[in-house]
Amino acid sequence: MGEKVQMRVVGVSRSANSKDFYCLLLEEVLGDKKMPIVIGQNEAQMIVVSVDKIKMMRPLLPDVFMETAKEINLQLLEVFIYKKQNGVYFTKIIWQLTDTSKVEVEARPSDAIALALRSNAPIFIEKSILEQYGVSPSNQNNPQVIELPLCEMTKNQLKILLQEAVEDENYEQAAIIRDLLKTKI
Repeated sequence: MGEKVQMRVVGVSRSANSKDFYCLLLEEVLGDKKMPIVIGQNEAQMIVVSVDKIKMMRPLLPDVFMETAKEINLQLLEVFIYKKQNGVYFTKIIWQLTDTSKVEVEARPSDAIALALRSNAPIFIEKSILEQYGVSPSNQNNPQVIELPLCEMTKNQLKILLQEAVEDENYEQAAIIRDLLKTKI
C-alpha cells in the first residue's frame, strides 16, 4: 500500500436526477482536493445523522455496532479507502483489539465512514486514488478544473463535461465524470 491522505466529510447531497443516489463528498484535511463518492439513500442517512448530530428515537445500525465495540473494548483506529476497481471503492476498517493486535475488516466506504464518524476515527484514502479521481476546486490559474458538485449534475450535463474534458485531453477529469455517469440512471 502506498501513501495515505487524511480526508474529512464535507457533506452529503442528493443526486439531481435520481432520488435513490446521493453524493458523499470527502475533502483533504491538509489540502483542497475533494473526492465525490456515490452512495445509496440508506447509507446517506447513516452519515447525515452522524454529521448533523441528529438524535434518533432508536439507534441506527452503526450506533448499535459502535456501542457493541465499546462494550467489548474494540477500538476503531482508522478507515482506509485503498483501491478503486471497475467504479467500486474498496475500504478497510482497522480495529484495535484489547491485546494490542490489529484486525482489518473489508467494508463499503459508506458503512466504514458512518462508523468512523461515530468514533471520531480518521478517514484515509490511498494517495494515488485521490490524485487520479479527486477533484480540485476551480481557480483562475487552471480553467480546465471542474467545479463541484459533480454528483448534483444531470446525466446530460455530465455528458457535456465529459466531452469537453476529452477534447481538452483532461483524461483524469474525464475518468471521474465517466465513473459518475455509470451511476446515473
